[in-house]
Amino acid sequence: MASDGAAIAGFSICRQREEDAESGGWVSLLGVRPHWRGRGLGESLLLHSLGVFKERGRRRAALNVDVDNTTGALRLYEKVGMEPVPAFTIWSKNIGKG
Repeated sequence: MASDGAAIAGFSICRQREEDAESGGWVSLLGVRPHWRGRGLGESLLLHSLGVFKERGRRRAALNVDVDNTTGALRLYEKVGMEPVPAFTIWSKNIGKG
């Protein structure tokens, strides 16, 4: 977490995949408040998370993202060396009002 005084400026929530201790870590959430975007905070949080995974013996780290994301997240992930890995397609059906 990164803070600006008492306010949260950004955060990263991660988990390690326990089924294979060396396989990887997962960045579950990475968020930066709009006022702090474009200042390198997201990059710092992500690089810190990747560094922690590496210190713990993980060989890979991954995350998922909406390909239509407009926050600059895709550029950030490419900047730190991440690459898209097509893995699955989500299927859905409109089932009406619930």
